[in-house]
Amino acid sequence: MSVLDDVVDYANPIQLWEDFTGVSQVEAMNEANVGIASARNVFEAEEAGKARDFSATEADKLRDWQVSQIDKQLGFEERMSSTAVQRRMQDLKRAGINPILAAGSAAGAGAGVSASGNTASRNAAGMQGILSILNALG
Repeated sequence: MSVLDDVVDYANPIQLWEDFTGVSQVEAMNEANVGIASARNVFEAEEAGKARDFSATEADKLRDWQVSQIDKQLGFEERMSSTAVQRRMQDLKRAGINPILAAGSAAGAGAGVSASGNTASRNAAGMQGILSILNALG
């Protein structure tokens, strides 16, 4: 075997890598991919935890808001119900009708309104951008 044969053998960069490191290029790539996948899994788990925390906080805010709206509505309905006869009598007097007619019926208290709302969600665009960077590295 001549010196020229050694030079020709190392003209193959893959062979040079394997001889220098003692690790095949495929094994090295597999090892790198495992590291990238592991880092991605950790990142995604952390982001999922943040998203769950955010959603729980927003759901709590929504429930608190709904309770406050229901309390307001119940107060309004109670006020309307407790003054229904008086309002009916005033309406009849203003219309020039005998208010004694109000004895049999009351003014309407109106229909109740329920509170509703949507929960917020985290924007996934930021996480998608980071994942695309990680994919480009892998």
